[in-house]
Amino acid sequence: LDVSLRRRLAEQAKSHGWPWLGVWLTAPLSVLENRIRGRKRDASDADIAVLHRAHARDPGPGDWTVISAEQTETALASLRSALQAAGLL
Repeated sequence: LDVSLRRRLAEQAKSHGWPWLGVWLTAPLSVLENRIRGRKRDASDADIAVLHRAHARDPGPGDWTVISAEQTETALASLRSALQAAGLL
């Protein structure tokens, strides 16, 4: 999502009094490529070319919380901490 759309999402949530935490997951390109190559009978139609296009136009996290998704357990622990810090857990 581009930065302006993300900003509007946060503003809408706040205007309705809804809790909000924008989370931006990251992982090295090689990790993402390997995940795509390892898919079996997956619902996603994204392939390596789609990944590379998305990577080339990556707008970055903006003001969202950045969490590394390279390791599942670490990502989940980081997400839990971010949600707790934001008062969402």
